[in-house]
Amino acid sequence: MRYAALLHSYNTHRLYKDRFDEAFEGMYRLLFEHHIPFEIVNEAGVQRGNLEDYKILVIPDVMSLADDTVEAIQSAVGNGLGLVATYMTGFVDGKGQQRQQPALADIFGIEFEDIIAHDTSAGITYDSALNVPDIDGSMFYYGSARTEHPLAQELPEKSLFSFQGSFVICRCSPESQIIADIHAIDQVRLSSRPYNRRGHYPGQPRWPLAIVREYGNARVAYFAPQAEAEWRRAHAPELDSLLVRSILWAGGPSPLETPDCPKSVEVRLFHSPKRQMFQILLVNLTTNSLVRVGGGPGVIRYVTPHKRLHLCLRIDKKVTNVQSQIGSEVHHRVNGNILEIELPLLKLYDSLLVEYRVGK
Repeated sequence: MRYAALLHSYNTHRLYKDRFDEAFEGMYRLLFEHHIPFEIVNEAGVQRGNLEDYKILVIPDVMSLADDTVEAIQSAVGNGLGLVATYMTGFVDGKGQQRQQPALADIFGIEFEDIIAHDTSAGITYDSALNVPDIDGSMFYYGSARTEHPLAQELPEKSLFSFQGSFVICRCSPESQIIADIHAIDQVRLSSRPYNRRGHYPGQPRWPLAIVREYGNARVAYFAPQAEAEWRRAHAPELDSLLVRSILWAGGPSPLETPDCPKSVEVRLFHSPKRQMFQILLVNLTTNSLVRVGGGPGVIRYVTPHKRLHLCLRIDKKVTNVQSQIGSEVHHRVNGNILEIELPLLKLYDSLLVEYRVGK
């Protein structure tokens, strides 16, 4: 089912392998965990016009974008395709040459100024007398959401959150809106003696963290931090939340919503217009913690069942039948253009078929 397209770039993988692979896998997991229907597209497909049926394109720190790819994305966004990109997307062309401004900066309404890349122990100094570092762990920064904006309203007001990784410093055009900020570090308190080893002290909001804009008929969002890798996401659930909300805002309502489905349940949506049928595939990955036995791999001892899972499928056709392919009990009702499905029990897996009829 074509809703979100996740861009993979072989050239970025070739030039910046470990970094891009982490970013791509992290964004893949983000979409997977929040049950957002998506497919993977590559640059060749984008250049051939394969974005036509999607609602949104997600670009996870694809640093190298060929000129033909950029033109195809610009054309698709001009026709209403939503767009969400992160960090150093489009900073170099397909040959690895740095651009003066990121390729899609005009769409997001940003102007690049600098990069803060202070993500390793190289930024940590030691007290020679105490022989301890000035901060514990790796470098991190603080952000805060502008809760007056609808995309950030449910986040804690005037509350800080931390994130690990580098970030882009950019200026925002008047047509764009900042929905979250990066805070400068309070250098006076950080440099005071003796070290208290509690980490950084946040200063005032200084740089845009997340920017959104309505670009013609399209909605676009840009995230300045390096926030995609799974281990980075684990430190910044607030940033995760902003990313997910921005994707759903830019792409419009998802065709499938899972209000109480755990992240550990894989949910896939398929559509066959020829057979006039949707298929919803559910795989329960809620297992015990894997424990190594001897020198072998981790062992799954049990899978935790889930009760009363609810799914909402947007469908503007007349539903004729809803059934489980493995014979599970399924309840459903139609509420306007929403098909509400209840699965009383999910054990290991299930496959739900939704049949419909076109016309009266």
